[in-house]
Parts: sequence; C-alpha cells; structure tokens
Amino acid sequence: MKKLFLLLGLIVINCSVLFAEEITITTYYPSPYGSYDELTANKMKIGSNYSAPATVFVDDSLLVEGQVGIGTSTPAATVKLDVAGTENFGVRYLRASRDARIAVGDPTRTWSWATGWATAGDFSLIEEGVSGNRIYVQKGTGNVGIGTSTPARTLHVNGSAVVASSNRSGKLDLGTDAFNYVRSDNNGLYLGAYFFPAAGGYDWVTVRNGSGNVGIGIPNPAYNLQVVGTAAADTVRASSFIASGSTGITRTFNVRNSAGTGSCSVTVVNGIITGTSC
Repeated sequence: MKKLFLLLGLIVINCSVLFAEEITITTYYPSPYGSYDELTANKMKIGSNYSAPATVFVDDSLLVEGQVGIGTSTPAATVKLDVAGTENFGVRYLRASRDARIAVGDPTRTWSWATGWATAGDFSLIEEGVSGNRIYVQKGTGNVGIGTSTPARTLHVNGSAVVASSNRSGKLDLGTDAFNYVRSDNNGLYLGAYFFPAAGGYDWVTVRNGSGNVGIGIPNPAYNLQVVGTAAADTVRASSFIASGSTGITRTFNVRNSAGTGSCSVTVVNGIITGTSC
C-alpha cells in the first residue's frame, strides 16, 4: 500500500511540472508531414539550399528559395510571389511614419512606386538615386505631373513633350470627340476642326515648312499670310496688297495711312481694281 501511495505522489508531482513548463519539440530531417494550427518562429528558412545551418540571416525574417503562393497552391513558376483571391486588396503595404515604397530594379537601376514621398497621400514613380520624381499623381485632384510634384492641371509637363508617330508626323486631338486637333507632317504644322472643313480639307491654319508661310483656309499659302475668306483687323499696315479669288469674287479694302488717319477704300473684282474712294 505504501508503494502505491508513493507511485501516485510521483505522478502528481510530474504532472504539476508538466503543466507549469513549456515543451520544446525538435524534429530532424526527414521530418514527418503534418498540419499545424499555429506555428511561431523568430526566423525561418525554406528551401533545400537554405537548410544548412551556415545560411545566416537576421531575426524576424523569412527566407524562401522558390515561389510563394498566397491564396493559391500553384504559384506561377515565372514569379516569386503569386497572390490570388477575391479580397479587395491583392497586396497592401502601409507605413505609418514615412513614405511607403514598392521597388523593382535590375543591376543598373532601381525604380519605386511610392506614396507620401513628397506630400502625404500623393503617389509617385521614383528613380532611386536621382533627385525629384518622374511621374506624380496628386491626391484629391488626380492631376498628373511629369517632372513636377505640384501639377496644376490634369496633365502638367515640366519640360519638353513629343507627340509623334514617325519622323515629323504627330497628332494631338482636343476633346473627347476629337473634333479639334493639332497635327504635323513633313510639310508643316496644322490646326484643324473636323466638324467644319476648310477649303483645302480640315486644316484651318497651316504653317508651311521651309517658307514659314501661314495660311488660313488654304493648305498651300504662297505668301507670309494668306487668307481665304473674310478677315478683319483694327489695324493693317503693309507696303502692298494682293487680292486673289475665283471669278466673280469682289474684295473691298479700307486703307488708312501709317499715322492711322485718313481713310480710303479699294474695290477689287477678279484681281482688278475697279474703284477707289478716299
């Protein structure tokens, strides 16, 4: 009977020690497969090349040799991190104290998408190691800046911009319906409106390469300024006037002297002066 009481006492003592202390389980390769409700580690290495104790890395780190899948058991072999799921955010990174960045790079240069870099809440594309930002999106307005962190319009470019489809050709449509445009080609620069075609097409204003002649309503101006249609001005000063037009076209010019006094009118029909009045 004394032996029985002694055995029960030893069991009670051992159980109290068991519940009072933590248990550490160490497994060695090859470890058995299994499911764990919770796994906690100060740092962890995953991969056959990282299994050696000589592979040293800092605390609070996870070192993965292959692909990582979040929400998928078959991460793509061409990416290191593959995220899948129906949540609103695929990947989210918030940093409370400073700007948050996601960086990509090659051996020559690193680029970062950043928020809060210049102003809290704004979004930037940064070329690391280079002052300033490359692309900037302003919170609230949605204004986009290229070369500036204070875009004043929907698109604000600090510097030069090129719109081109080939050597000298390019076109910039204005408006969602693209009725108005600015374009260029090897022959010149044009300002046009699709809705109101001019005599030579849709180009209302033409600046010719080489001569620099400006035409309004005519695609091939022969003079520094050539207008097809009616023109009005408070003051016109010239050494000569040339009136041209189709048969039956009448042109009337009101002329004043260089001092702005006096008045004469000249009527031209089919390129011939038919009358004057002063």
